[in-house]
Amino acid sequence: MEWKEKIRHWCARCERSRFETKAKLSRLGASHLIEKALSEIEVEELEDALERAISTRFSLYPDEHKTNRERLIRYLQNRGYTLDNILRALSRL
Repeated sequence: MEWKEKIRHWCARCERSRFETKAKLSRLGASHLIEKALSEIEVEELEDALERAISTRFSLYPDEHKTNRERLIRYLQNRGYTLDNILRALSRL
C-alpha cells in the first residue's frame, strides 16, 4: 500500500493532531513532502478550521471558554493548532 493510502486510512480511524500526522508521515518516508504541504496551507484555511473546531467544542461544552479555558486550549493544541492562533480565535468570541 502506498504511503498516501496508509495515512488516509490511519487518519480516518480517529482524529489526529498535526504532530502525530507529521511523525507518522516521517516514519513512512514522506518527510520531504511534509514541510512543503504544511507551508501551502493558507492562513484563511487554518483559521476556518480552527473556528469549526471551536464551534464543535462549544456545541458539546457551551460555557467551557468561560469556566475551563485551559482545558479548551489544551484540546485545541492537541488538535495541532498553535497557542497564538488559539488565543487570537478565542479573543474574537
